[in-house]
Amino acid sequence: MRDFTLDTYGHLISALVETGYSFCTFEEFMAGQQSRVVMLRHDVDRHSQRALVMAVMEHERKIKASYHIRVTAGRGIHAEISVLEKIIEMGHEIAYHYEDLSRALNKTGHSRFSRISQEDFRSGIEMAKESFRHNLDLLRQYYPVRVISMHGDPLSPHDNRRLWDYVNYADFGIICEPYLDIDYDRVFYFTDTGRRWDASNANRRDRVLQNSDTRGIRLKRSTCDFHSTFDLIRSVSSWEMPDRIVINTHPQRWNNDIVPWLKELVGQNVKNVIKSALFR
Repeated sequence: MRDFTLDTYGHLISALVETGYSFCTFEEFMAGQQSRVVMLRHDVDRHSQRALVMAVMEHERKIKASYHIRVTAGRGIHAEISVLEKIIEMGHEIAYHYEDLSRALNKTGHSRFSRISQEDFRSGIEMAKESFRHNLDLLRQYYPVRVISMHGDPLSPHDNRRLWDYVNYADFGIICEPYLDIDYDRVFYFTDTGRRWDASNANRRDRVLQNSDTRGIRLKRSTCDFHSTFDLIRSVSSWEMPDRIVINTHPQRWNNDIVPWLKELVGQNVKNVIKSALFR
């Protein structure tokens, strides 16, 4: 069986169900649902139809997941509205996958890698704040968003989370930014960034503060090398996983059809080589 197919994803969530995990949204987790639990987070960067397929698979298993949607000034909501509405109807959580600071600072007229003056940076903060408010309001026309997560541009020197050094997202009615509000000494974080589960060299932004390196996790075995989804499934099925997990996927990576699957495989491998060279 090929990895990063929807069939493989189905095996993963089935293994989680069979080993007694419950599933909750980030809002539910923040409210205190913290027993043997997994939060499925999907960053819908593009190809929202693939996110819909995942949402249906989860709904059929009575699972709730969290779908993190990009919104930008040029494109608006980066998901077909019909897709977004169907995901909401199935009871899944919608979060805002924001990138307002990096986009605002890129508009200052500087190149991606040039230094920005303090004056331009302060101006960028104000632009990002208003952009965040506007984009959040757009998404809230469809869902009462209370969760956000940073979208990282690997070619930008600007981390979107820096916006919260100057602005309080609670002022917008936000209760959770998973990178900032979850204790990753108690919750383990997996991400398929780089189309692998161990792509640390090609992963510039999608990291958490404590356990982003899987070698540091307190698992129920001495080694934990998770390269493929099948490695995750075997560990879940062997009851070797921690009781609290976040699994972050990017739906555009997951496809049963061979042509788009190969396109994603080749394209992501090329990106990984470039990112590893640039950020070594």
